[in-house]
Amino acid sequence: MISIHQLLEGLAPHIVERHVHFLPKKSSIQIHILDGQPISNSRLLYIGTPDTFVQTVDQLSEGGIFPTFVLSGNSPALSAYEGQPRFNLIVTSLSLATLCNLLYQVSSSYNLWVQSMNRHLYVKPDLPALLECGSRKLQCYTCLLDAGQKLLCSSPGPVPPHPIFERLEEGSYLAYESFQELERLRPASENKAWFSITASDGEWKICCHPIQYRSQTVAHHLIVIPAQRSTISTKEMAARFQGWTEQFVLRYNHEKYETSNALSDL
Repeated sequence: MISIHQLLEGLAPHIVERHVHFLPKKSSIQIHILDGQPISNSRLLYIGTPDTFVQTVDQLSEGGIFPTFVLSGNSPALSAYEGQPRFNLIVTSLSLATLCNLLYQVSSSYNLWVQSMNRHLYVKPDLPALLECGSRKLQCYTCLLDAGQKLLCSSPGPVPPHPIFERLEEGSYLAYESFQELERLRPASENKAWFSITASDGEWKICCHPIQYRSQTVAHHLIVIPAQRSTISTKEMAARFQGWTEQFVLRYNHEKYETSNALSDL
């Protein structure tokens, strides 16, 4: 399921107007074409023209359904609906067929990524493949450290041109002083997981996610993204990426713990 932020980012070059009053957690990947009939279900994403939108929205009930409309083309008639908080209204310059194809491509790309990540996590567990798949989608550098800051695995590709990460890749270990330097940059607010670091080629955004097992920190997952690519949509995908990585680590630690206990009982 793609979020409203991923939807807006995919449509960004073609948006003429947008009036987003609320942010649903998920937008349905099943495109429903407006045909002038009343909306009778909880789908969040409706595609149509200004004419079919006007016919439909005038029949929209006051409560229960808060949809997102993505329209092909603009019309003066839409100005009467711009300030209504009952729905999101996104107007594009695309034809209806092109709009539907673009939304299909955006949702399909995201779904293929989710399927690949789930395969690396559940079907054929593979930590290097999991990190590579995540970093390729986010176009980021990512690595996993153990509790002692030893490098367990990192994504292939360019390393951020900053001494901390260059030394990490060279020595497979993040010095305590370097780790403390990152920790000092971390915002105090729990709602601000991302912080900035300046490299030789500009600003980068970092999120360092501690992974805990049985009340102890067992790993740290770092994601480093160029500031210009650090959008809300990217951060949403990064959070999901961190969730998959955490599940991988917790499963490994659980199996390790259970095996250790079983051997101690022999």
